[in-house]
Amino acid sequence: MRVVALVSGGKDSCFNMMHCVANGHSIVALANLHPPPPPSPSISTTTTSTTTPATESTGDEMDSYMYQTVAHDAVGLLADCMGVRMFRRQILGRSVSTGSDYTPVDGDEVEDLLRLLGDVKAAIPDVDAVSVGAILSNYQRVRVEGVCARLGLTCLAYLWRQEQADLMSRMIETGLHAVIVKVAALGLAPKHLGRSLSAMHGTLLDINSKYGCHICGEGGEYETLTLDCPLFQKRLVIDKTETVIHSDDGFMKVAYLRIVGCHVEDKPGEEIGLSDDCRAALLSASPVARIHEFIPRPADQGLNAPDALPLTLRNSVAVAHQPPPSNTARFGPFLALSGVRSANGEDSVAEQGKSVMEQIQSTLESKNCTWSDVTLMQVYVANMADFASMNSIYATFFGINPPPRVTVELPLDPGILIQVDCLAFQHDRAQRETMHVQGISYWAPANIGPYSQTVKVLDHLYVAGQIGLVPNTMSLPAPAPAASTDHHQHETHDNDNARAARSRQFHSECGMSLHSLAAVAAAQGCAVGEGDAVGAVCFVADGRFCAAARAAWGAVCGDAPLLVAVVPGLPKGALVEWQAVVRDKTRAAVDDVDDDDDAADNGQSGGDVVVGVDSPTRGYGADKGSMRAVIATVSLDAFSTPSNAAAALVAAVQAIDAKLDARQRASGKKSLFLWRVFYVAGAVGWEDAQRAIDSAFQTASNRPSVAYVPVTALEGGAVYAVVAHGVGNVS
Repeated sequence: MRVVALVSGGKDSCFNMMHCVANGHSIVALANLHPPPPPSPSISTTTTSTTTPATESTGDEMDSYMYQTVAHDAVGLLADCMGVRMFRRQILGRSVSTGSDYTPVDGDEVEDLLRLLGDVKAAIPDVDAVSVGAILSNYQRVRVEGVCARLGLTCLAYLWRQEQADLMSRMIETGLHAVIVKVAALGLAPKHLGRSLSAMHGTLLDINSKYGCHICGEGGEYETLTLDCPLFQKRLVIDKTETVIHSDDGFMKVAYLRIVGCHVEDKPGEEIGLSDDCRAALLSASPVARIHEFIPRPADQGLNAPDALPLTLRNSVAVAHQPPPSNTARFGPFLALSGVRSANGEDSVAEQGKSVMEQIQSTLESKNCTWSDVTLMQVYVANMADFASMNSIYATFFGINPPPRVTVELPLDPGILIQVDCLAFQHDRAQRETMHVQGISYWAPANIGPYSQTVKVLDHLYVAGQIGLVPNTMSLPAPAPAASTDHHQHETHDNDNARAARSRQFHSECGMSLHSLAAVAAAQGCAVGEGDAVGAVCFVADGRFCAAARAAWGAVCGDAPLLVAVVPGLPKGALVEWQAVVRDKTRAAVDDVDDDDDAADNGQSGGDVVVGVDSPTRGYGADKGSMRAVIATVSLDAFSTPSNAAAALVAAVQAIDAKLDARQRASGKKSLFLWRVFYVAGAVGWEDAQRAIDSAFQTASNRPSVAYVPVTALEGGAVYAVVAHGVGNVS
């Protein structure tokens, strides 16, 4: 892409430019916002190509939430250093809209950025993207991404949420030379002004250890000016500075350098550009370099075992039925809409999508809810080729912070092209947090489309479906490298080679998608590897990888309940997608269930329960915080009819639910208010499951909301599965 780089002169904006180039993009322009001029005359500093005004103290520093302005007099020279055009605008606005989300408002300094990048687009119409050096500030990220979205530009933020000690080391190791131009933290003093990052590295690590200061200065501890980096064709040289004491309260001094004189000078040709080693060091920040060690390597043997193949290939029975019913149920502040579809099977996918979304909107409004209350959307399409058409309609119903979304292809009934399940939470807005990161980085896949990574309500973290996209390329990873034994064993067998290559591809996608799930959860203060995963559904596009998916989940998330379902297709041709619900311990409304002897007897810990491990009916249940998850499956092997199997499955879910209730000593009863019934299309129907649920729940008051989800196959040859979501009493 052709990139305009937002530059403050500091290390982060310049280092992100290096990452842009390492990832194959071209820097075609620089852009900078500077403070208004001071009332007094300026001093001029002459350079090899231009004259840049250096201002007095009143123009050196601004009280801005968005922009670094110290040393701004030298920033104009970066155009000479880079050999590209610089666009600059004066900051006219101030921080008006200071909430976690940003809505455009006149007079806000963010609108100055919009005008600046508008200037760039007018002058360079084919500019595609914006480079921004944000590391940890959601405030800045949200606003820059919002401006990019308004202008149709992609945000490139490769430093986002990188570990700061590693980030600082890479800056120094790859030849970025920056000096401290402002200090404002314990352990830093005016004597440190003008010192290089390499000279200050030990001091920055020390004050991080002693006082918790951010190593990269993300808390405003210090600011920098970049004098040189491999992208610079010329280096910046400071001739003269003045130290300005901004404040001195006896506790610590805030001071900065005023650049009185500076110039640029030529560099040797061999010092210009990213070397192969430098490029490799930059790209080592991508998680794709580590995913092959993130989960255990899958075994290639057994991929064609009959039990791993879709049931319809082995034991198909003719099943004719009508589409399952739609239903709506409320439990406290939760509202569940299940099985929403168009009534007209002759409509196009766009028309059906519009009908579905309008039905959901009407129901939300009738229940005094809005789209901003929705916490999760599960979108099922009959053909993944229709995704773009569906998505274009879907996007029109959302503004900022759309809910997380899971999208899979299912064997829907004839004429049904799209079906949606929706979960909403109507409560105090202060209890809701949405994370919608749209910038491309190494952290996790960007959600440029109409869905967010997560929504948090109470102690529930709802996570969007995670496929194995490499974050910095937004493409699926290459297959895991073949083990030497694989190559020797299969080198003369094309079919075996193809099978082994597909296995390695699944391994790469599985590792990448679980890495992204962990990263997204960690950004919200949750650790899926430390017991915070409550439950998940894993969708695989190849039934031979059910066991490998379960092994990977266990390696990362332990014994949290999991269902593995086989579906015809996933977005971007992926082989695996994870839909997880995670608990935020910092918001826990109900204590975890005690790890008593009963759990130990079942080989589980942390409140998990196993029922019927050795029978065709198998179930798992977990209580974590205010949440409850129960997952159970059943096969036909021990039952004469599907109706008997369905009845046994419902009974198993209720037994697990009752067992969890019995173990709650102080937290109170939870209710499984939302059931998703998975059934193998073409082998069994949803009707038997509904009759079993009707029989188990005689009154409407305690009946859960039920969504019916047809799949190609279920793990272990099961024909039915239930994924039930529960919660304690919420006022």
